[in-house]
Amino acid sequence: MLSIIVYGRNDTHGYNMHKRVAISLNSMAEKLSMEDDEIIFVDWNTPDAIPTLIEDISDTITPKCLSLLKVIRIRESDHRALSPASLKRPTIEPYARNIAIRRANPKNQWLLSTNTDMIFITNEDQSLSELVQSLPSGYYQSYRFELPEFIWSTFDRLDAKSCIQKSKIWIQDTGLSKRINLDIHGIKAADAPGDFQLAPLQNWREIRGFPESLVNGWGVDGAVIENLTKSSGQANYILENKLITVHCNHLRSLTHFHNPVLPTNKEQNSYTLNDDDWGLTKSEFQVIDILGGNARAERFFRLLKENFPSISSSEVELAEIHKNISYPLLPTLHFLYDYLDLNLHKTKLIYAGFSKVMREALILLSTEFDLDFSGIEFDTSGHNPDFWREQLGDFKDCLLIVDFGHEETELLNRDSLRSLTLLANSIPQLAHHLRKSGNQSQVSFIRAINWSLRELVVSEFETPLFNNYGMVLTGATRHSSLLSGYRSKPIRIAITSGIRITYAGTNAQGDTKTNIRKYPNLRKFIPRPIKRILYSVLYGLTPRNQQHWRKFIPRPIKRILYLVLYGLTPRNQQHWLRQIMKSIRRIFYKVR
Repeated sequence: MLSIIVYGRNDTHGYNMHKRVAISLNSMAEKLSMEDDEIIFVDWNTPDAIPTLIEDISDTITPKCLSLLKVIRIRESDHRALSPASLKRPTIEPYARNIAIRRANPKNQWLLSTNTDMIFITNEDQSLSELVQSLPSGYYQSYRFELPEFIWSTFDRLDAKSCIQKSKIWIQDTGLSKRINLDIHGIKAADAPGDFQLAPLQNWREIRGFPESLVNGWGVDGAVIENLTKSSGQANYILENKLITVHCNHLRSLTHFHNPVLPTNKEQNSYTLNDDDWGLTKSEFQVIDILGGNARAERFFRLLKENFPSISSSEVELAEIHKNISYPLLPTLHFLYDYLDLNLHKTKLIYAGFSKVMREALILLSTEFDLDFSGIEFDTSGHNPDFWREQLGDFKDCLLIVDFGHEETELLNRDSLRSLTLLANSIPQLAHHLRKSGNQSQVSFIRAINWSLRELVVSEFETPLFNNYGMVLTGATRHSSLLSGYRSKPIRIAITSGIRITYAGTNAQGDTKTNIRKYPNLRKFIPRPIKRILYSVLYGLTPRNQQHWRKFIPRPIKRILYLVLYGLTPRNQQHWLRQIMKSIRRIFYKVR
């Protein structure tokens, strides 16, 4: 009978947003009573690394509301493709609403465009569906009454009936019911018309939805009034004896709509109709299975229990993790699946690495969740500059997994270690290929915890800080590399050398061998002046905006250089080094 369309994203849009949305959606669902009724939520531009808003608050959504919800996810890449260069806003309202209109259930006669901060109160013996069914065909509005934050923030979001009853009491008995009219190009309209715009679905499609040229925030709801009036006639008002429309006010925290710096839509006397592809009908978007989230987690749990032995908890020192290139399988697999669960539109896994155990586990995962799987391996003959382009091409719907290590029960031979060195040092080429092709697909890196591997990945990809002991980092390419440019060449050399040391100093069990570690007491004999000179030399070739790189000079290289230079300097001449260091620093700063 009735399709209700709303949109939003998983952010902090206004005060207490998660609770406000749950109260609103649960209250809407409580007032729907007919077959084919639905609530379509378009999740627009939620960051790929986190779930949609509805997924995140699903435990605060009533079962009835969940059964009526249809969630369509518009990803960051879609938002970028539709955004003009000047757009600084995180959402594009007309596209979001039109996508919902074009995908509404065609069996429904009516469509209501509203927002996720509204509560609709009908007479106790009548649902919103029944009220709408009783209306003659036409365009309808309703006056919006404001409910302050201190009231709705005390509501129980899971008790929709109580939310509706309390809202009615406050509006009717405390003087909050104040009607406000607008004049939009000579057409009478209720204030904030976008909170309740009801018309037959057929009429919405006749006017081709909201003008898609209005991408800059305000005025989208007012722009559609003229076209709806032409199609459905002058707006009718549903008054409080049949319907009370309540808005959960949220001005304690302002949103991007209140930012005076951002551009806004220009007022126009008339708005042209959208083209035939309005609502992006030729594009396919991910429909989120809210109720299936737990089922997917249970399938993954069953996969682990049936295919991998039970492992008891163990204790390990963090310093020991940095000394080897091995990793535990199960935690790593969990964090890879965590990303896949957010990206159900992915259809293929591509694995670049040398761990047979991880490869077999990924094949099992692919089989369980109907994903294609392919593997990429490096050899020791050298690296083709076009390797990534030839192997990947356009992998928009794939997840590339780059494995810098091996599962802890495995042993690697020398050829595999040399190949891992090539694989690690090819990451800048991978990032360059993705930037050049405009591909923003995310890449997962396993075992990027050694300082050199970590800094190489962070320099080329937008990854989070290391905070999981599966050692998985996932991110898209940076717009520009932090290692680009002539001045950072010493840092590039340092990182490349660090990678070689990582694998060249690794035995078959994955433990690093660094002779300097055998003599920890030598560190205290390294003179500070030498240390400062080395910093100045390397840092002097690095731009100021890359100053943080100096702390990532590999310790083995640093210690070797200290020992060599210090060994050539007699103890009775150490004080001269301080003066030399000061002079060099003054020269470097004057040059810059």
